[in-house]
Amino acid sequence: MKFIIISDSHGDTDAIYEAVRRRGSKDDGILFLGDGIRDAETVSAEERIPLFAVRGNCDMGGSIFGEDYGTELTVTFEGVKILMIHGNLHGVSNDGLAAADYARYKGADILLFGHTHIKTDHGIPADDGKKAIHIFNPGSISRPRDGSASFGTLEMKDGSFIFGHGIL
Repeated sequence: MKFIIISDSHGDTDAIYEAVRRRGSKDDGILFLGDGIRDAETVSAEERIPLFAVRGNCDMGGSIFGEDYGTELTVTFEGVKILMIHGNLHGVSNDGLAAADYARYKGADILLFGHTHIKTDHGIPADDGKKAIHIFNPGSISRPRDGSASFGTLEMKDGSFIFGHGIL
């Protein structure tokens, strides 16, 4: 399975279209991590790519299609459990460890979050009885705080996964 991971578009639908175009082939879904729900819905509908999304702290206007997005979503693909959050409610702007602990508590193998507008991709090994977890932030597709607008990629097969960052 192949996914594009997007966060923090803040009204820049064109940036999402560009990221989808650069992927070159249809993804199995858009994993959207908040702050631009309407942007993600527009691209998802037009490109006919399923949308899995959470609401961010700037998504006060709601959905185009009347969907009621929550602040977190747990999905499982290829036997891998993914917790999706925006991050503002889980302290990701600090060191992110509280969010990682929360994801472990929820039984996730992967934590996806946005909010910081900074790319992140690393694992936390198992320790003190806690399971290992992989943490990924695609950065911001429209307002980066680390120099380059970006999106994430995720490829999964038979319980294994590979993340990447695409730069706009």
